[in-house]
Formats: sequence, structure tokens, C-alpha cells
Amino acid sequence: MWLDLWTQHKDAILAEWVTKHPGTRPSFWWKYDAPCELFPNEDDPDGEPWPAPCPRLQVGGSPVEPEPFYCASNFGIPASNLDDDDPALLADPPVWESQAAYLKRHGLLFPGEAKLLKPQAEPANRARRPATKRS
Repeated sequence: MWLDLWTQHKDAILAEWVTKHPGTRPSFWWKYDAPCELFPNEDDPDGEPWPAPCPRLQVGGSPVEPEPFYCASNFGIPASNLDDDDPALLADPPVWESQAAYLKRHGLLFPGEAKLLKPQAEPANRARRPATKRS
């Protein structure tokens, strides 16, 4: 149902979105239209490979092993098995390329969208960390 609605209305949504938020895309774009990579089907090695959105690149911070299958729900930032108690990660959390950089890298900016970007639009994103340790 959501895919059908997105497919039917995405052109109008994206046209308005890009004028208000250049260099970014709404969550449904990440879920349904972001470029994908094919991964082996671990449940059925002879089965069809599974598509997963290409994740945004890590550009700084402590290195992590991304899990790309979950990046569509986080605007292209891949999930990982980060340990919130790891002092190295707390001191230097991962930094991911901006949405604008991702769109440029994949050639996905709309005509004229680059001109709408402000200088250094949307800095790279730090991984979200809890403000305090949970008990």
C-alpha cells in the first residue's frame, strides 16, 4: 500500500521537498528509491539476492561494521552493532557523509538542486548516542 502511494505521488512530493530541503530526501525515498546493492540470500543460498539501499559512507570517527539492510529507515546511515558503553566510540562516534554528498556521489541531485545548496550544506552526521548511560 505505501509503495503504491509513494509511486503515485513521489514526483509531486519530491518537487516540493527539494525546494524546501535541497540536498536531502524524505524517508520514503530512502525506503523505495535509494540506489541498492544486491546481497546474498543467507536464508536460501540458491535464492534470489536481496536488495538493500547503498549506505552513506563513513567519513570519520571510530570505524564500525555497517549493517546496510537497516539503513533505509535511517536516511541512509547504516545500522551497526555499536556498543553504547565502548569508550572509544563515545569519545569519537562515527561520522557519515551528508545526504547532499551521497546524492552528489550517486548523481541523484535534480537539475538546479546544487544551486539551492547552501555552502557546506548539511554537515556530516555523527552517529546518535544516548545523552546518558541507561541503567
